[in-house]
Amino acid sequence: NSPFTHHLTPEILLLICKIIYIYTPRAIVVSFKGHSFKFFQSLSKETESLVDPVVLKVMEWLQVE
Repeated sequence: NSPFTHHLTPEILLLICKIIYIYTPRAIVVSFKGHSFKFFQSLSKETESLVDPVVLKVMEWLQVE
């Protein structure tokens, strides 16, 4: 039981890939701060403001490789 990963750890996801596809992709975990954990259909304004910088950083990492 892992409350911060929706009950599926990155390791388990990669293991499922290995079992089903006989391949384990390279992977990283990207996380940013949540501000409200109530049930809504959108992110809080505070968390939404963090999305673009995180996406830009991931895109930067992908261009380097």
